[in-house]
Amino acid sequence: MQTNYEHIRATIESSPQEQQYAIAKSLSCLHVYNIVYANQSLKYRAIELEFELPLYTSEGEKTEFTYGGIIDGIVEQDNKLHVIDHKLLGQVKPWTFDVYRVSEQTRSYLLAGWQTGYDFDSFIYDVIVKPGISPRRNQNIPQTWQKELDSGVYHGIPFPYWQGEVRETPLMYFVRCVATLLGDTAKHFIRRPIRVAQHDLRRHNQLLIDSHLMTEKMRSDRNLWHPNSNSCSAFNSPCDFLGICSGSSTVADFPKKEGKGGCAMSPSRLQCMQSCLRKYAFKYIERLETPPSGSDALLIGSVFHSALEVSLQDKIVDPITQTQFQTGRT
Repeated sequence: MQTNYEHIRATIESSPQEQQYAIAKSLSCLHVYNIVYANQSLKYRAIELEFELPLYTSEGEKTEFTYGGIIDGIVEQDNKLHVIDHKLLGQVKPWTFDVYRVSEQTRSYLLAGWQTGYDFDSFIYDVIVKPGISPRRNQNIPQTWQKELDSGVYHGIPFPYWQGEVRETPLMYFVRCVATLLGDTAKHFIRRPIRVAQHDLRRHNQLLIDSHLMTEKMRSDRNLWHPNSNSCSAFNSPCDFLGICSGSSTVADFPKKEGKGGCAMSPSRLQCMQSCLRKYAFKYIERLETPPSGSDALLIGSVFHSALEVSLQDKIVDPITQTQFQTGRT
């Protein structure tokens, strides 16, 4: 695949300067992703499909509760439908896919397919492992790299855009990330189907109902807002509401989100409840608003997903619409 450097440069330079290296890394992941899966056999039937479905008791009675989410994609392969979810990770650990197997997202989306009659054969986790290299923005690039650039090449990839810079530009960083990804595609691009037994989906259905019932109890009894100190930090960052729990701030310091908010039990909402009831109460009952994270990791993931969604729009065949999914397969 030929690299459109002008388009990539324009995309990077149109971003805020402090975000340009993160944008470059994100675009490198998408660029190589399209190379690796250029001849893929997956046929996309839907992308970013939002749904909300009613929950039923084990006796088949419809409850007042709902669950929902946004499915990254529905794909078809060998006449079977699958959910696909794109994950941009820093690394894959030995237990990563075991965690995905029991995750709220996996089970909620497979339950939705079972309930609507689409009967997804599996949940495909489409993992992209980001290149673990940092830009050399504050130090000179090695002489060996400069010699390579003199010949119109950067890390083995044609690059006729060097203008004598002694520090790595965002566009140069993009190329080095591409070279890293191409150097070991088996490590950086992993697709793994996960299947869940129907009895586990039934248990998940009951868990969703129980979570709604717990929410109702919590609305009337603040004594149920139990904290979980093991959830006070994650990914080297403190919980958004740690200040309230520690006493350094109060609920009044946080603005409240407008409106009542949705009632559907989404995977992220269920995960929050299971990790810390107090955090769940602050976020979904009190509806306290927190500032958006400015981390590079979230920015890289957001840019990748947005760009991938745009690139997949023209590849959808025989689309499954939101209405079709909601009403069920006939």
